[in-house]
Amino acid sequence: ETETEAPLPEARSLGLLERPADGDTVTSELKIKGWILTNEAVGEIEAYVDLLSGNTVTESFLLGQSVSGDNTFEKRRKKYETEIAAAKGYEVKLSQTVEGIPDGSYDLRLRVVEPETGAEEILGTVKLQISGGTAKRDGDVLSFMGLNEEEQVLSTHYIYEDKGFAIGMDADENDPAIQANANQILLTGWINANEGTSLGMFFDIDDTLYTADTLAEQGGEFAIIRVPRDLEQMDSALVGDPVRGTNEAGCIVSLKLPFLDAGAHTIAVSFNVGVPGEETEIVDIRPVTVWIDPSVTVREDAIDRITEAWEKEFPQPETETKSTANVVE
Repeated sequence: ETETEAPLPEARSLGLLERPADGDTVTSELKIKGWILTNEAVGEIEAYVDLLSGNTVTESFLLGQSVSGDNTFEKRRKKYETEIAAAKGYEVKLSQTVEGIPDGSYDLRLRVVEPETGAEEILGTVKLQISGGTAKRDGDVLSFMGLNEEEQVLSTHYIYEDKGFAIGMDADENDPAIQANANQILLTGWINANEGTSLGMFFDIDDTLYTADTLAEQGGEFAIIRVPRDLEQMDSALVGDPVRGTNEAGCIVSLKLPFLDAGAHTIAVSFNVGVPGEETEIVDIRPVTVWIDPSVTVREDAIDRITEAWEKEFPQPETETKSTANVVE
């Protein structure tokens, strides 16, 4: 019998963007990482990443290149040998600010060009969102409260052992972002503090500071709902030791912001934490990108559903010593 030879691969080039991934949100810097394989018929190449809004190219970035190391190249060549008889492998990378690029939805496509022949190929496309948020702010909230201004790198959680509390929001530390209807934006978090600790809040929305009163003037409203959430079930690195009161450890922030248009907005939450016997502490949480989408359903039972889920995920101890710290004789 004559063995049937496998058909030769037809692709001239293959490529992949490993970062950003499809659906990522870019907040301040576009970090591109990927690779390209070419066959023997392809000459030297230039690699570009094009940023498209619809069919319009907003930006075109020339990628830095280096030929892959032997081990890396051989692994990729074997992995994709049914698609391409690879002759050369390239690493592609770039770090580029997105300052000045309007917020919105974009396509990011990987494209190669052979300068000698003018031949051009598009090797892949990913979708991403660009939001103008940043991990640093200039102390506007501190200034508003009459405190010393200082630039600070913001986080989604903080531990104040000397103040006796820890506080945080439930969000991806690297990419805090949610999608919501403007009439129902729900943020969740926790506070690990002694009983009797009070919690207030104000907001920086798209670089405008709002208190409860100024928010109401725009037709908006908010509420803080404290519900049980046993912190012993959480990572001690997040909540800080020791675990304190858990009866009202869970925090649900309910926002109604009908004045926000569809699209990306930046919301930064700041807490007033009133620890018994201590001065009020101001805690600025890292900004969250909120994608306002009118098609998202408003659920009247959303807070109840969150509370029920927490009861299952973070159940309270069956027996708990009741504190009398707030009981007035």
